[in-house]
Amino acid sequence: MQPASDDTAAHAESLNASALVPLAPIRLGIVGCSGSRQNYGPALPYLPDIQVTALMDVDMVAAKVWARTLRPAAVFTDYEAFLQEAPIDAVLISSPLPARVEQTVAAARAGKHILCEKPMARTLEECERMAEAAQGNHVLLIPAYVKRFDRTFLYARQAIEEGTLGELQQVRCDWSFYAGWGDRREILKRWAGVFEEHAHHTIDLCRWWLGEVESVSADIDIGRTPDGKTDQFANLILTHARGVSIHHISRVFHKRPVEQYLLTGTHGTLHISHGVEWNQVVSEPFSITLHLQGLPAQEIPQTAFARVEEEIRAHHPGKRLLAHFAECIRSGQTPQIVGYDGCRAVEILNAGYLSTYEHAKITLPLTRSAVLEQILQRVAENWQSASLR
Repeated sequence: MQPASDDTAAHAESLNASALVPLAPIRLGIVGCSGSRQNYGPALPYLPDIQVTALMDVDMVAAKVWARTLRPAAVFTDYEAFLQEAPIDAVLISSPLPARVEQTVAAARAGKHILCEKPMARTLEECERMAEAAQGNHVLLIPAYVKRFDRTFLYARQAIEEGTLGELQQVRCDWSFYAGWGDRREILKRWAGVFEEHAHHTIDLCRWWLGEVESVSADIDIGRTPDGKTDQFANLILTHARGVSIHHISRVFHKRPVEQYLLTGTHGTLHISHGVEWNQVVSEPFSITLHLQGLPAQEIPQTAFARVEEEIRAHHPGKRLLAHFAECIRSGQTPQIVGYDGCRAVEILNAGYLSTYEHAKITLPLTRSAVLEQILQRVAENWQSASLR
C-alpha cells in the first residue's frame, strides 16, 4: 500500500479560520494523566500561550490529583463527554496505545487540533486513518517526537546541514533502558515490548538526519521472554535515501541506562552520549564530542542552569514541543513534524516485525498489512519449538 501523505503545506493553509485561535492562550485538554504529567507537567507553568482547561482519564483519582495544580481544569472520565463539554481548542492524547486511534479520529471530527503521543498507532492502516481524519477536518495532527526539540539533536541536525561532518553516511544508535523487577512483571503482561515502545524514537531521528527509509532488516527477540510474547532486545538496520542507520534497543534489569549515537560522515564523526542522571523534570545534558580528521577531539559545550526552573524554561524539549504546537495552531504555519512522519515511523516498526518473522529484508513502502498479533504469536511459537529440539 502507498502511505498517505498530509500534503502538509496545503493542509496548514486550509485550517479553518474558526480553528485559528487569536491572542488568548490555547485551551488544551489532556487525555491520559499519568505519562503526560511526567513528561509535560513540569513545563506547563512556563507556557503562557497554553492553558490546560480539562483533563480526561478513566482513573478519576489521577485526574483529580493533577487538576488540583491546574485549576480551573475540569475533570472527565468519559471521552465523548470530554470532547463535547470541555472548553478546549486542542488535545494532547497520552492514553494507552490501543486507544489512540479512535480518540484521535473523534477529536479531529470535533474540530480539535491534536498532539498525539508516539507511536501514534500499532499499524500503518490505523495511522492513515488518523492522518486522513485530521486532514479531512482541517486540524493539525502532530506526533509528539520530543527528541526533535532537544537541543542536542538540534545541534546534530545543524552540523549535518552545515556540512561539518561532510556527507553523513551512517548513524549508530544504542539505547538501553533500565527497568526494575516490578516494571519487568508489568512488561511481561504485554504482547509487545521494547521495540514497539522505544525504537520509533531513534527511527524518527534517523529519518530526520538521513532521509526516507527504503528497506528494513530486523532481528527482534520475540518469544524469548518467559511469557513468549514480549521482547527485550531488538536490532534494526535501515537503508535510507542518504545512508544507513543501525539501531540496538534493549531493556535490562541490572545496570544504568545507556543512550548514545555515532553520526559518521566523510569528514568527521559526532558522538552523542546521554548524561548519567535523568528524570522527567530535567536531565543532565547529553555530551557531544566532535571528531574531525587530523584534529584533537572537540567537546561541544552543553551547559545547564543551576536552578531547575531556569533549566526547564530554557531547554525542556517538552516545553519547546508544546510551544511549537501552540504557535502552529495560532498562526497556521506548517509544523516541523506532522502526521506523515508518525505514519512513516509506524510503517518501519511494522516492517521490522515482518523482517523478523520472514527472516528477510523488507522493501518500503509496505505493500501488505502486518498483522502484528498473528506475527508475534507465530514467531514466539517458532522460537519455542526450536528451543525444545
